[in-house]
Amino acid sequence: MTDGTVIRVSTVIRVGTELFRVDSRAAAHGRQTIDLTWLSGPAEGTYGFTVSGPPMTPEKVRTEAADFVAAFFADDGIGPSDFAEFMDARRSGGAHTP
Repeated sequence: MTDGTVIRVSTVIRVGTELFRVDSRAAAHGRQTIDLTWLSGPAEGTYGFTVSGPPMTPEKVRTEAADFVAAFFADDGIGPSDFAEFMDARRSGGAHTP
């Protein structure tokens, strides 16, 4: 974009039982930056991640989110080590999808 305008697109997606807010914006050189906020995740829905690269299809965004959740819950993932209370709540049926 030559005039400095940034187009932002925001939506909510469901990946399995998890909800993510997806905020997409154009980046330099035809690239795309996507912030995924895990609404049903730890830290009261403020935890997430960012990906950047060539424009992504909706399927690619869903795959990124699914891979993130799988890595989070893995035995050696950040969930068990850094979010023990969230993990315990999930195991006991709490901290569910909003």
